[in-house]
Amino acid sequence: MTTDAAEGRLYRQLPAFWRQRDAETGGQLRALLGVLEEQAAVLENDVHRLHDGLFVETCDPWAVPYIGDLVGTSPLFDSSAQPEPPLWHTLFPDLAGAVAAAGVARLMPGIAARARPDVAKTIYYRRRKGTAPMLEELARDVTGWPTRLVEFFVTLGWTQAIRNHVRPEAGGWTDLRHTRVAERIQGPFDGATRTVDVRPFGTFDGRHGIPKVGFFLWRLRPQPLDGVAARAEASPADWRWRASPLGQDAPLFLRQRREDDEAGQATELHVPGPIRPGLLHDDLVAARAASAPVSALFGPFGAGGGETSVSITLVRPDGTEDVIPAHRVRCVTLDPWARPSGDLVGLDVRTGRIALGASLSARALRVGIVQASVADLGSGPYGRAAWRLRSDLGLRRYRVGAGGHDTLRAALTAWAADGKPDAVIRVDDSRSYHETTAGALAIEPADPDPVTGRRGILAIEAADRARPHLRLDQPLAITGDHPESMVTLSGLLIEGAVSLTGTLRRLRFIHCTLVPGRVIAGTGPLSPPPAGPVEPSLTVAGGTAANPRNTGLSVECAFSIIGPLRVPAHARQLVILDSIVDGVNTAAITGPGTNGEAPSLVIERTTVFGDVRAIRLPMLDTSIVRGTVRIARRGEGCVRFSYTGEGSATPRRVRCQPDLAEADAIAEAEEAKGAALTAAQRATAAARARLRMQPVFAAVRYGQPAYAQLGRACPTGIAEGAEDGSAMGVTCHLKEPQRLANLMRRLEEYLPLGLEPGVVFVT
Repeated sequence: MTTDAAEGRLYRQLPAFWRQRDAETGGQLRALLGVLEEQAAVLENDVHRLHDGLFVETCDPWAVPYIGDLVGTSPLFDSSAQPEPPLWHTLFPDLAGAVAAAGVARLMPGIAARARPDVAKTIYYRRRKGTAPMLEELARDVTGWPTRLVEFFVTLGWTQAIRNHVRPEAGGWTDLRHTRVAERIQGPFDGATRTVDVRPFGTFDGRHGIPKVGFFLWRLRPQPLDGVAARAEASPADWRWRASPLGQDAPLFLRQRREDDEAGQATELHVPGPIRPGLLHDDLVAARAASAPVSALFGPFGAGGGETSVSITLVRPDGTEDVIPAHRVRCVTLDPWARPSGDLVGLDVRTGRIALGASLSARALRVGIVQASVADLGSGPYGRAAWRLRSDLGLRRYRVGAGGHDTLRAALTAWAADGKPDAVIRVDDSRSYHETTAGALAIEPADPDPVTGRRGILAIEAADRARPHLRLDQPLAITGDHPESMVTLSGLLIEGAVSLTGTLRRLRFIHCTLVPGRVIAGTGPLSPPPAGPVEPSLTVAGGTAANPRNTGLSVECAFSIIGPLRVPAHARQLVILDSIVDGVNTAAITGPGTNGEAPSLVIERTTVFGDVRAIRLPMLDTSIVRGTVRIARRGEGCVRFSYTGEGSATPRRVRCQPDLAEADAIAEAEEAKGAALTAAQRATAAARARLRMQPVFAAVRYGQPAYAQLGRACPTGIAEGAEDGSAMGVTCHLKEPQRLANLMRRLEEYLPLGLEPGVVFVT
């Protein structure tokens, strides 16, 4: 159809008397010219598309490989061209990304490994072929990870030829008295000289040789948070604070920034790594010498502070605010706690702890920090516009934050006063909302009403790039019997639990975090797990045998982090996609009660810490369950490309671990023996294979940056065990093996002859 502006363009060129005559006879001429205009518009658009197809920046995706062939470059893995899981669009047709934009419906998070920029910069790369800045930029472009290239032959110590050519920069002693030197050892910015290492390039050794160059990659994603509430150690009157709103010890990270010199290499300020204490100390010393309120690392976020990584604002007991300047901050160690003197503020970037000086008191502390995570997962200050509810659904909108209601409770009260229409309550900021100070927070949705057109929809979602924190002393209760209604929680960080005491048709968690164990305040990377079983994050009322409740309930989680789930077996289904379910030290997914079973389970691309008990398992796909899976009805369903713990009883398995490892170990042992193994020998070989094939994680404690990230020593059968060669578990969508393959394929063309490349993951 033509637009209103274009419609009648030919018709308006006719003389007025013909148009008048046509109007008197029914407008047949106008209709005919309208058809001609519509076809002319199609032809015009096609001509424009042909013109756009001549340039890699504007051509259709299918044309990118052809343009790449013209410049003689081989195609790489392109994340934007990968098909999306169909279950996303089946379950969530009401999300913005489920509607086709420019002919393509996309919910997949971007991972910055795309073929279009690689083809577009081919000539650019070849003009600078073989130089260190070019190779560093190439690695950053084809992997999507911040990169630092190190030419290890530069770090070697050389025997000096005093009479011929003195090289004072090559060789010398390393001053280990300075902690700044020790902090950089074995890292990408290590300046110590080394002797030659002729071993093959490895993760921890074999680096320092003449032909060796190393690509240091930062996989964790920085997440800047501005204006969040720091957590007091004991009470708001205390001088001990933690930068994290959840109150755990975790390192603070640098904000990633663009390089100042495109022809140079990345420095510490350009990569999103943990803030090195020595770097912050030198930065604050320079600010103190100049009496500057802002330094390169410390200062207000945004336009006023540039690209800083930490800011602190003190709210005094009388309500006045004191923006702490850089020259009043000291880089200190606060484990154990130690109070600074006067009006100084101590900052420990390794733990995120903040100590106020003896003359300072605060009612609250607002901070700007940069945290890191494995992926855009759970609640976080990242872009998730595609996963928000569509604006054309006719939902009443309420706001919480600046210009709206002060609390979520107030917004729910206003929604109830308006007759509980189909609505979405949007939280616009990343503040902490202590919602249970006036009693438990409760939601009771409304039933669908065909007379008024109400569908019984209520959604509470965070604004794009916001991470609101709900601190609940008592579970968020969803009450009332509304078996045809739907409640959606999206983008929220919930410190507490959700309890469905009523009945619903659908309960959805999208990009949400329900803190595993409910509370992690006071914990750190080495903290032991809590003693005894933890409380579940979600509890669904099952009713009684005579009067079951929630028989039609569907619980759906996507890109979420959630603690133990307790859903009755007679519910319709429990669907978990691209998420983490952490049982902490108890079962992860079961039904209510001691030996209860969960309902029908569909789990895809998910990491589960803990045991799983369910009535049936239609699908367990590309997932890791670090525990046993016990399914009651195993005659139906499928487990494919997944890992489950020893002792699991599941439906039929397809290309799963440790099954494949056990079969390979037995086959290798029989080949070495030249005869069939006895039953005992087969059991021994299988047991050894199971031990080798256990998943290895960089961190299993929620609240730490590398939580649920596969470790460097993780077996290849798991790290590349998915159907497409990516990792099993929640990091499957990151396609890390494919991104590394992109880098190695390009280095075959651009790396100078004779050099040996190696890859080191910094985070």
